[in-house]
Amino acid sequence: MAKEAEDRLANVRATTKFIPTAFLRMLGYAEISELQLGDCVNTSLAVLFSSVTGFAQLSTTMSSEQLFAWLVDYTTTVAPVIKKRKGFIDKLVGDSVMAVFFEPQNALRAAMEYQSVISMSNVKKRTKYGRSSVAIDAAIGVHYGKVCVGVIGDTNRTSITLVSDTVNVASRLEGVAKDFNAKIVASFDLLQKCSIDGIVQRYLGKITVKGRKASVSMHEIVQADTNATMVFKSDTTTDLQNALFHTSTQQECLDALQAIQHKANQALVQDGFVEYCIQKLQQHPEMQLADGRTLIHTSLPQFGFYSQHGAADVEETVEPQSPGVPPRGQKAGRHSQFPN
Repeated sequence: MAKEAEDRLANVRATTKFIPTAFLRMLGYAEISELQLGDCVNTSLAVLFSSVTGFAQLSTTMSSEQLFAWLVDYTTTVAPVIKKRKGFIDKLVGDSVMAVFFEPQNALRAAMEYQSVISMSNVKKRTKYGRSSVAIDAAIGVHYGKVCVGVIGDTNRTSITLVSDTVNVASRLEGVAKDFNAKIVASFDLLQKCSIDGIVQRYLGKITVKGRKASVSMHEIVQADTNATMVFKSDTTTDLQNALFHTSTQQECLDALQAIQHKANQALVQDGFVEYCIQKLQQHPEMQLADGRTLIHTSLPQFGFYSQHGAADVEETVEPQSPGVPPRGQKAGRHSQFPN
């Protein structure tokens, strides 16, 4: 009997490495053997997506065995942060991590600590392997919303998964973070559920997600940057808001963004979002349509001059009306309340 109990406990511990116990509990099960194909439950969760910036290039410098060992080292470095904040990893696909949290503020804290352990890991590897060791950066997207958790598959193989627009949005925000060379990009839907004082963030505007009617408000969590970069982004928040939401033409917006970039060069810091916007605005000038509307390249956020020009792909006024985004000239930066 004792041997059977030990074997059963060992099996339970083994299966939880593949299917998180939290998923079983959400579905009302105690053991994996109780799972039934098609069972599902609706709930609200925070979803965190992350990936390593430049991973494809990094992988070309290693053999397959070295790359596999590197991935194991990477995931064992970041996984404890997720567990510490009472989250669990749902999927690992190469360098990409998808984690789930019951509490939105735990997801945000985990994202910031995730970046911190990566920075410390880079220092340790350079100390161990020399300055030639490759330092890595991770892009993180975080969103909160309704999800459906259920069992899919067939009679031979089943899996618990999340099906939701929330997952798509979190993945999109991770891609945005990578495009913008940002550490963390979070949605307003997540931030409004958080009660964390002193978060240093800046509003980046709204983006559309394929297949989703409503746009998504983006916020960069600049607290994850180096101290000098964080201070710069905080100090120039008002300048950025004015450039994005208080300019009436694309050229005026471009001029304002270039002025911020000049300040960044003087401060010896990099503002990836500003650089990205400048590049896209220069590559894709306004196109006047026959009916007088203006079409801007869709890879850009929805800037203020969209609505003022009556852009074809914008359905609502894009300038946030929340007190969190100040009118021209008002100071912004460190907030507990967030624009939507």
